[in-house]
Amino acid sequence: MLKLLFLVFSFSSFASTIQIGDEYSKTPWREALERSDLPFIADHIYNTVLINTPAPRGVGRGTGFYIGRHQGRHLFLTNAHVMTTHECRGSIITFLKANRSQGRVECEKVLVSLFNREESDVTLFTVKENQMKDFAAQGLELDLDFSPRAGQMLMQYGFGVRSVNRFRDSDQAQRAFTGNANLDSDCAVISPTAVLQTVPDMAGKLVHHNISIGCDVTGGDSGSAIVDRETGRVVALLWASGINPRDRDRIRSRDLWSHVIGSEDPRIWKNFAFAISMKELRKVLEPYL
Repeated sequence: MLKLLFLVFSFSSFASTIQIGDEYSKTPWREALERSDLPFIADHIYNTVLINTPAPRGVGRGTGFYIGRHQGRHLFLTNAHVMTTHECRGSIITFLKANRSQGRVECEKVLVSLFNREESDVTLFTVKENQMKDFAAQGLELDLDFSPRAGQMLMQYGFGVRSVNRFRDSDQAQRAFTGNANLDSDCAVISPTAVLQTVPDMAGKLVHHNISIGCDVTGGDSGSAIVDRETGRVVALLWASGINPRDRDRIRSRDLWSHVIGSEDPRIWKNFAFAISMKELRKVLEPYL
C-alpha cells in the first residue's frame, strides 16, 4: 500500500460541511423513516446512537452503531478518536426507542480501543442491557467478507452537524439528537475495485485498510456505519475526510461518474471521505460476535 503524503481533516465537532459532487443530501431521521423506500432504513436508524464524550472545552460529539449482544451487554462500534477507553466514563449514549422517544445511558466498558498501537481507528464498547429496556434495535448485520466494488452504492446515517451558532450553548447543540441519512446519488465507492489504501490522519498517524467514498459528511459523523444500499449490510466504518474545507475545486458529479470513480486519479485519496473496510476489522470483532 502506498503511504500518502497529505493531511486528513478528521471530523471535529465543528468541522465544515463536506459536499461531494453536485448534490448535498442530509435527510433528517424522521423524514427518512417516513419517506425512504429502502427496506432497511428503519433498522439502520434505530441501530445508530449519538455519542457525547467529555472534552476539555465542552462536549465531544460522534456516532456509533449497535452490532448485538455480548455476555449480557449491548455492544457498539465507533472510532477511537470519537471515544477512547478513558473517555468511556462520563460519556452519554443517546438512542431511539420504539416509540421514537429518546433514551440516554452511560458507556459501561471499552472492550477494544485501537488507534496508535494497532494503527487503526476503532473502539468497541458496551452498555448494560438493563439500561436499555426500550431499545428497539436488533443489531446491524456486518459484511466481514466485504470486497469494495467501484461504483457500489452506499448509504450513511450519523449525527453530523453543519455548524454550531457561536451565540448558542455549544454543549446543548452538541447533545442535540439531529441524525441525518445520506442517500444522494454520489454516495458510492469511489476507489478502484478491491483496492484498500493507507491514509494518514492530521497528526500523520497511518490508518490502514481504507476505501474512498462519495458520501457527504460533516463533523459528528465519525463512527458511522457505511452500508451497502442493496443488501443493508455494514461494509465499512467511517472515520475521516481528506477534503480541505477551503478547497473550492470540487469534483462535479458528471466528472465523478465519467472518469474518476475506479480510476487512478490522485484526488480519490484526497478529495473524498474515508472508511475502514469491515473485512479488515474481522479479527477485532469476531471474538465478541
